[in-house]
Amino acid sequence: MAWKQMVTASTMMAGLLACNAAWADHVDMRIVRDYPAGSPAIAQIHTWLQQQSRLSTQPKQMPPPASAAELGAVRTSMTSFDNPLGTRTDAAGNAAPLPAHGKPRDVVSVEACHAGTRYRWDYVWQTATPSGWRLQSYRQ
Repeated sequence: MAWKQMVTASTMMAGLLACNAAWADHVDMRIVRDYPAGSPAIAQIHTWLQQQSRLSTQPKQMPPPASAAELGAVRTSMTSFDNPLGTRTDAAGNAAPLPAHGKPRDVVSVEACHAGTRYRWDYVWQTATPSGWRLQSYRQ
């Protein structure tokens, strides 16, 4: 009887370890960056927002303010799922502030604040034809 309990406990432990090992090869990441008003990256972010708003595939056309300066201070957030375990985030420091491409479920958020006006755009990567960033929500 004791050996049956030991085998059952060992089997349960092996199962738990196998489950943990299966999940350990991927990681979810969220990268948040803050840009002070007037920083060069804000012009790139403004251009990215303009490009997205001009696409006919967007469910809503919510363009950014007319000029990059009107965004003020900006915070970007990029959430990515199921990345290989060794994925590095420090290598992205010199990359463009917002990605041109993504993977299913990836999310890009842009928050801006200038002269008391707040903006927020949330985009989700869609693989439907044509694939691209789709505006999920907009708040002002």
